[in-house]
Amino acid sequence: MKDKLISMAPFFVIMLIVLLWGFFQGWFAPVEAPSQPPASDSVASSDMPPAGAPDPAPAEDPEPPAAQQAAPPQPVALPPDEGPDRAAATWSTYHGDANLAGLSNAELPDAPARLWRFQTSTPILQGPVASESLLHFATSRGEVVAVDFTGKKVWSKQLTRPAINENAEQPARIDAPVSCFESTVFVGTMAGVVYAFDAASGDIKWKRDIESAILGAITYQPASEALPEARVYVVGQDDGALHCLALADGTPLWRSEPIDRCDGSPAAGDGIIAFGSCASALHTISAADGSILKNMAVGDDSQVAGGVAIRGNSVFSGSHSGRFIHADLASGEIVWTNDDTRAEVFTTPAVSPDRVVYGSMDEFVYCLDRATGEQRWKFDAKGLPTSPVIARDKVIFGADGVLYMLALASGELLWSYEVSDEITAPSIINNKIVVGGKDGSLSAFGAPGA
Repeated sequence: MKDKLISMAPFFVIMLIVLLWGFFQGWFAPVEAPSQPPASDSVASSDMPPAGAPDPAPAEDPEPPAAQQAAPPQPVALPPDEGPDRAAATWSTYHGDANLAGLSNAELPDAPARLWRFQTSTPILQGPVASESLLHFATSRGEVVAVDFTGKKVWSKQLTRPAINENAEQPARIDAPVSCFESTVFVGTMAGVVYAFDAASGDIKWKRDIESAILGAITYQPASEALPEARVYVVGQDDGALHCLALADGTPLWRSEPIDRCDGSPAAGDGIIAFGSCASALHTISAADGSILKNMAVGDDSQVAGGVAIRGNSVFSGSHSGRFIHADLASGEIVWTNDDTRAEVFTTPAVSPDRVVYGSMDEFVYCLDRATGEQRWKFDAKGLPTSPVIARDKVIFGADGVLYMLALASGELLWSYEVSDEITAPSIINNKIVVGGKDGSLSAFGAPGA
């Protein structure tokens, strides 16, 4: 027995050592029930990324209180040059004012009614303009007409041209939009003659032959410290030379260097005149002396045959290739381009503080973000759209004789009205939409009873 106990001594020694080690490791301390971790800790542990994975994105802010969500949106502050005072006040050209930006502050109803209709015997191919109390327009057979704001005729003048190989005169051909500045109505003919009429009486003030067909509207710069007298500007279609005439008597002041054929209308900015040409470029000319300031290339096969629009220091234009551009007038650099449509864009764009709207030959009307050029919406007009205009939160245009009104924010169709087989771009005059028709009609739409 003694020998057996001696042989087991090492085992007891080892057991004693193990028990002592376990005591110091806390094997014999009381066991406490584990507490539940917070819920958030449990989620964090389950979403723990593996080693080497990128840091997870920061958690989003919690939803704001209901009262904060329900707060109305704050009005967008307009840039100083885009305030209400810069919207067209009297609609002196086919697309608003000398900027050709197609912007109006008129309050239009969601469902306008036709208020009156004036009928001529020949087509009206360009929209009317306004003086203090009259509407002015021209027919395709050379008649210049003034009606009052209720559609009653006040005066008319028939323009003529010498007939070829005949002694009799023929009606003048007028394809250019008319303009009205400082109570004077300006009309350019395809024979190259500029006419100036007294807006109230229709008496002719002067006429001037620039020896080139006129297809674009005549634009204007008022008298200023830089320009001692008011001036009007007209582009010759054949060579794209810009002619500057004294507004008062038509005296030629200068003629710029020819550029290339020009079918569109020039726009007037601060001391400059801008227009496009068949040279696939936009051009800026000094309003003071006719020097060419910038030639801005639009791109291959991008002839500019429509009017351009100026807002502040920016110019906007479509082109034959479908490329639409926003360029900086001072630097001549292209700010952005948009190629969403591959069809020709010959309409003059309408420009609001945050949107640009134009019509394309693919029969869609496009709305772009003014800052980035990204498309916001497009509308299928199912016909060739005219130059659109913007009146506050609405877009108005015509297509194949139908007058449309869309929501500027979304492009949603608000209203439409079939006027004629073909209608002009709309004019916004005296809180009414006025369009001419190929059937010789002039129609005004507005609030019922207005």
